[in-house]
Amino acid sequence: TVYGSLTKPTDIGSQGGAGRDADGGYGGGAIFLNVSNTLNVTGVISADGGNGSVADNAWASGGCSGGSIWIIAGTLTGSGNISATGGNGTADPGNNDNGGGGAGGRIAIFSITNQFTGLTSVTGGNGPGTASDGNSGTIFKLNYLTGMSTYGDAQSRLFVTNGSVRLETTFSFN
Repeated sequence: TVYGSLTKPTDIGSQGGAGRDADGGYGGGAIFLNVSNTLNVTGVISADGGNGSVADNAWASGGCSGGSIWIIAGTLTGSGNISATGGNGTADPGNNDNGGGGAGGRIAIFSITNQFTGLTSVTGGNGPGTASDGNSGTIFKLNYLTGMSTYGDAQSRLFVTNGSVRLETTFSFN
């Protein structure tokens, strides 16, 4: 389940569900960047959740949820990666008690100019076998100066994606 603020995310990700002796790992962190001029992302900004683990070939654990990334920048450029994805669950080779995938986190980007061409991802982690995949997180983009979306209309846009399925909706602030 995705939690925390859609527009000002600051929560860390949750630990994955532990198996009998398998550690659930660590959730993604919380990143806040406030850049008055240009933020050029050529590498990776990541608050990804960790993968589950298996102890003594049995009792697999679930993947951890993604954390949060909140970016405020005059201009956002680059072709790198910004991600708060959920970690993968693990398969239990002993008795098929597989760990589910962790949910994706939240990303919010406030900018005056958004020229970022890289990947922004909040997908949930994979659950092996019959275990459930993690739910998607959210990506929120807003033109910080005018209150308009970076796509030039009078509304903000919210994106929810998990692999090849993408839901896009628009809404207005009241």
